[in-house]
Amino acid sequence: IANAGDNCTADSVDFAQDVAALGVDAIMAVVPYYNKPPQEGLYRHFQTIARSVDLPVILYNIPGRSVVNMSAETTLRLARDVENIVAVKEASGNLGQIADICHGAPEGFEVLSGNDEDTLPMMGLGATGVISVVSHVAGLRFKEMVEAQVSGDHTRAHAAVEGTVRDQQSHHGEESTRTAGIPRGRTTTAAHRGHSRADPRA
Repeated sequence: IANAGDNCTADSVDFAQDVAALGVDAIMAVVPYYNKPPQEGLYRHFQTIARSVDLPVILYNIPGRSVVNMSAETTLRLARDVENIVAVKEASGNLGQIADICHGAPEGFEVLSGNDEDTLPMMGLGATGVISVVSHVAGLRFKEMVEAQVSGDHTRAHAAVEGTVRDQQSHHGEESTRTAGIPRGRTTTAAHRGHSRADPRA
């Protein structure tokens, strides 16, 4: 999946066609950032991108980064009107909006979590999976969580979540230490602890 989205529709079309020629399986296009288009502008933007390629297209709604939120109505309109728009990566954190998309989606349209921490509650609403970040450091455990939730084994899913959080915290601690140039292992001095705390803000 190639991320071909941009805040310029013409550029996004060019990017999408370029990566399509490389043989990718699908493209993902983000809500345009910075220029704050209205909902009709979002509809036309994604419609134009999708119709420019013969590939599945995943919408990416992340208002915390792009400033504009794509409404459930716009997402569903695109899902119904444009055949090759097949999914949305939803990172709005708005569970009411996500529930509306899940309940109104046409058959075959997938709602995917764009925030790792929202995956379980979103799947409870009808989402089918996640495009994940934490899976890079805790892939098997996160996969276990998703599979357990799909099978209805919620106890095992929650246990996997707790393990994933521990893995993520451990990775962040190691990464902070490595980036600060501190040898791995025990760091007992105040100076070392101070560097480790300060590093994530660098």
